[in-house]
Amino acid sequence: MRFLGIGDTVDLGDMYLRLQSAGHEVRVHAADSEAHDVMRGMLRFTEDWRHELDWVRQAGNDGAILIETASLGEVQDELRRDGFHVIGGSTLGDRLENDRAYGQSVLRDLGLRTARSREFTDFADAIDFVQRTRGRYVFKLNGSEWASTRSYVGAMDNGDDMVALLLSTQRSWPASEVPSFVLMDHLTGIEVGVGAFFDGEKFLSPSNLDWEHKRFFPGDIGELTGEMGTVVTYRGAERMFNQSLACVAPLLRESGYRGYINLNTIVNDDGAVPGLSVNDVSVTEGNGGTTYAYFTVSLSAASTSAVTASYYTYAGTATQGTDYAYVSGTVTIPAGQTAASVSVPVYGDTTYEPNETFYLYIYSPTGATITRSTGTVSEFALSSFR
Repeated sequence: MRFLGIGDTVDLGDMYLRLQSAGHEVRVHAADSEAHDVMRGMLRFTEDWRHELDWVRQAGNDGAILIETASLGEVQDELRRDGFHVIGGSTLGDRLENDRAYGQSVLRDLGLRTARSREFTDFADAIDFVQRTRGRYVFKLNGSEWASTRSYVGAMDNGDDMVALLLSTQRSWPASEVPSFVLMDHLTGIEVGVGAFFDGEKFLSPSNLDWEHKRFFPGDIGELTGEMGTVVTYRGAERMFNQSLACVAPLLRESGYRGYINLNTIVNDDGAVPGLSVNDVSVTEGNGGTTYAYFTVSLSAASTSAVTASYYTYAGTATQGTDYAYVSGTVTIPAGQTAASVSVPVYGDTTYEPNETFYLYIYSPTGATITRSTGTVSEFALSSFR
């Protein structure tokens, strides 16, 4: 096969060498002049990757273009329209990576929990915000041109270190450029990445989990380096993948995305997504008429977007239509709230009956994981248990 690698640096140099040693033809373009001496004499480099397109096209289906950056999405879309096999990303992928506020909004719309984030284009406004709120924040610049070492994780609960960082960055910022950055609420937990390859139609198996070590020394000591090393596993990722990254598949498919994509999360006692549960209830049936069993569907933590789940009742030892009414539908917990109610009519009578049961089942949640709940109906009371 023929592979044309395009990037700013030669981050995939080891992979290019392996492809080459396996008998494939490889050519590489590095836009950053400071990377021009990396692996010189070991790989074949080209100054203008567009001059190599005919070379790739001559290989037909055995020609592929590998994009290393998150800034050439429009170019990738154009190359795909021209019939090339391109592995990398898309215009949507670039925006998800570089426009942090947009990326967070996409995840919220998909029902995932996100850290509260505020976008700024003025350092003075950001400094005023931190001084008023006195909180712990994470500073991240928008755009692919910034090294990850420019991000900063606040360490002081009163935000004084973040104010100092913003003042320092403001002093060195070019007067002709408008800054664009976000301040995110600091979350305590374990940073876990979940990633997989997307082939333009679907995610490929297996997905993986990763843990980055970003400090210079072991034990979470020293300066933030961006990345000192990463531990990756391809086992046990399915549950987290299905509850998070898998939700993005329709957007990726629509944009023609082809390549690897990773979602960074903070996992703590609240979980990657909130838990959805139904409480136990009891109700007096009575000798006639209709009473109601009120089930409360609760979240373990409020979400920034509405959480929904479908539900229906089904019989245990109780008789549907005689002892209780069949109900089904969708329960919605609005954004910022933690509970909603589902009511089930229960019919009273004077006939002696032993304890009877029916069940309330919730399923197909958006933005949460769920727990089933069951109910017990008797002549005098209706109670439920999990």
